[in-house]
Amino acid sequence: MRLIILIYLILFFSNVLSFGQDTVSQEFTMEFSNPDQKGKLVINLNEGSIQIKGSPSAKQIQIKANISSKSEKMEENEGMKQIKDYNIEMEIEEKNNVINILSHSKKVINLEITVPKLIDLETNLYVKSEGVSIENVEGNISANVDEGDVLLKDVIGSASVVIYSGSQGNIVANFLEVFPNTPMAFSTRRGDIDVTFPDDIGFKGHISSDKGKVYSDFDMVAERIQPKKINKNKIIISGLIRYKINQGGAEMIFKSIYGNIYIRK
Repeated sequence: MRLIILIYLILFFSNVLSFGQDTVSQEFTMEFSNPDQKGKLVINLNEGSIQIKGSPSAKQIQIKANISSKSEKMEENEGMKQIKDYNIEMEIEEKNNVINILSHSKKVINLEITVPKLIDLETNLYVKSEGVSIENVEGNISANVDEGDVLLKDVIGSASVVIYSGSQGNIVANFLEVFPNTPMAFSTRRGDIDVTFPDDIGFKGHISSDKGKVYSDFDMVAERIQPKKINKNKIIISGLIRYKINQGGAEMIFKSIYGNIYIRK
């Protein structure tokens, strides 16, 4: 099932928009082809934010798109008033129980999405972003943003979170449960990483902050990592110490350059 959303149609067929507003909103619904099986949602946006909440009763995806016009001074030209431009094009497509949301628009698009609780998620925000918030879902989560914070609240499963930009961007995650023997990674340049796990979790952690500090209330056992010898002329040293939590388990990476790292029970 494929749905191409031309938001500029709102201008002609909806009374939601008035020229005095800074934001116009529109809601959409997309169903999975196999709603009894776990689906996946993939989102690719240029600018804006993504807010996702899981609902145990949901069988489909409910999307509210909030489109903001550029916050600039309105000008006049030859006696004509400038009209705010909300036009974007966004594509929503379902195939093989995967729903893709894609927009190349340079306008700010803030998505509020309700999903089934059991779902895999992949979110990508490029250029400028106001961050990603994911709450009350169970599945594999991938969140990649250029800048802005990433918040994972009351989630079950695994996560890979990367904040690429040199701008400030914090990662805060609270796991109610984790999938066993599943690797995870959390990486940001200037922000803090603050992750809370169940008390009985076991993993082997590569934990590093070049300019910040590392804190934890878990008991950690340090293990030396042997340098990797490529050949007689080349040796690669990628960390000297790995930390084992409880009985160990999957590999986890926590990496910041300027921020602190907090690993909590």
